[in-house]
Amino acid sequence: MTKHRCKICSSSTELFDVVDLGKTCWTQPYILGLDGRPVYYRSCQSCGFIFTTFFDEWTSEQWSSEIYNSDYVKVDPEFTGSRPLRLAKWISEKFRSGKDALNFLDYGSGMGELGAELKRHGFTVDNYDPFFSDSYPSKLYDIVTAFEVVEHSPDPKATFREMASFVDKGGLILFSTSLSSKATQTERGRWWYIAPRNGHVSIYSSLSLQSLAEENGFRYFSDGLYHAFFRVPNTPLQLQAQINLAGWTPANEGVEKFSAYALGQWNERELHGVHPFRWTGAKSCTIMIVQQPAFMGRLKVRLPFVGTLVAPEEISLNVLSGGTLISQVVTSAAAEIILQTNGSTEIAFEISTSKICCPAECVEGSPDARMLGVAIATPTIAAFDV
Repeated sequence: MTKHRCKICSSSTELFDVVDLGKTCWTQPYILGLDGRPVYYRSCQSCGFIFTTFFDEWTSEQWSSEIYNSDYVKVDPEFTGSRPLRLAKWISEKFRSGKDALNFLDYGSGMGELGAELKRHGFTVDNYDPFFSDSYPSKLYDIVTAFEVVEHSPDPKATFREMASFVDKGGLILFSTSLSSKATQTERGRWWYIAPRNGHVSIYSSLSLQSLAEENGFRYFSDGLYHAFFRVPNTPLQLQAQINLAGWTPANEGVEKFSAYALGQWNERELHGVHPFRWTGAKSCTIMIVQQPAFMGRLKVRLPFVGTLVAPEEISLNVLSGGTLISQVVTSAAAEIILQTNGSTEIAFEISTSKICCPAECVEGSPDARMLGVAIATPTIAAFDV
């Protein structure tokens, strides 16, 4: 029996499930009928990546004739319709302050619908699709987008490596794909996103995306719906783009010296009364303060926490400047810390709780099946020279 190693971390895998090639993402999964060919999906025991090898040897002609043919719009009607319109509106709202100077590459652009919409919003955009494009990008970009693309790649490491090669220093990759979850493990091949007729051959976990980010020299951010790989910002414009994406801003926005952005996996923003906050989707997260230029001196930083579902009195906070640990705090209240900086341009605040919790499992009667770590108020950072 052939042993299949994980395509991302090379760990051992086990059979996850088998579905017919005709399975789609629709509520009626076999809307086009059964194909008769079985597609086996495997699951990595280390990073949680789910994949099939069925398409690994397919030629571009096979993909075009059997998957991306005239029937494809029947299994993904948003492909040429509402999705480009919705994404262009979202990007325009997130990056409006930099649209005159940021340059975009839409990777996996299909027929170029999203790029055309972004241009109508005033953005500078090039399109590139490994299946459809005749020419190869010849420059670097501030932002490389890939919406509903990476799940179609039978070689995820090569795909992310290629996308990374187009990113300018300090830029980012912005993409969307549905992540595996507890529902995936329960429903297995019945889970809607496992759909070979849609070309969904790679199903990612947050851990597998973290591994791909690190392998290509990036940091990983996710709000559960959209994901980003990014490097330390190289220009104020790139920094502002990352701030807009993460949804975190300094509390004292008039002080241009300090900017903030968040790393990690986050749930959607919500309200406690009138006060906005976000739950992390993991036990830990990192919030960065970037100082431009670097300086030697004392800095007062205020980080207001909301709490956790378990052990609310034990939220740990590690503070690192230039990678060196300079402070450790255990607190459940707003942390106000005076730091002696060491000339670094970055200070990292690593916030963690002892346990991640699913409300549906630990709170009687709760319908909330999310995994929740730390709840943190937004805007979350105030920084001042002292």
